[in-house]
Amino acid sequence: MEKKTKEKEGKKYTWFVEPKNDHANEVIVRPLRDQNEVNTSRLMDEQGIPHNVYEVPDYSFIARFYHSVLKSPVDFAIFRRLGDNDPIKFWARPGPKKKLINKIKKGSEE
Repeated sequence: MEKKTKEKEGKKYTWFVEPKNDHANEVIVRPLRDQNEVNTSRLMDEQGIPHNVYEVPDYSFIARFYHSVLKSPVDFAIFRRLGDNDPIKFWARPGPKKKLINKIKKGSEE
């Protein structure tokens, strides 16, 4: 998979999603498979805890995915990594739905 990161103020983020159950796994894999970009890794977070994650193309994928599962019970966690070798860091989901929808419409990357 081509390395896709978002540069913001000189920082490069790579985005990841961790499914918490089989249903979440299928929901996450479906759009990645459609784009031929299924890439799994076992990465450590800042506390040294390993996570089985899918690397996703970019932040807009995270925003669209989160928006698509707002009404369904999908248990997942979002992580991002600064640089190529740093540990992954948990990323809290966006606030109110309206704010998220505005980000998606504007094409915001962060």
